[in-house]
Amino acid sequence: MQTVQEAFRKAKKDDLVEQYLVTYPIQINDFDDETTIGEAKATARKTIAEYVDRLRNLATKPSHDGQTWYFMLTTTQKIGSLSRIFL
Repeated sequence: MQTVQEAFRKAKKDDLVEQYLVTYPIQINDFDDETTIGEAKATARKTIAEYVDRLRNLATKPSHDGQTWYFMLTTTQKIGSLSRIFL
């Protein structure tokens, strides 16, 4: 059985970026009026790809107390705000 980090590292970065953009499409209003749609898409892809690289390179540490811990983060878009639920 592989860890989440191992599975994440083996996944194709382009697939992860594409899935993110399908799930959370960019909003043209997030960019200034001078930015073209092509530039906005390129910037979004580059930013997400850099974030995926950063997550892939996070060092994992063993549990100090010998127990297995799970951390889950769920996000939902609400009108004008992002809510986070930590479990």
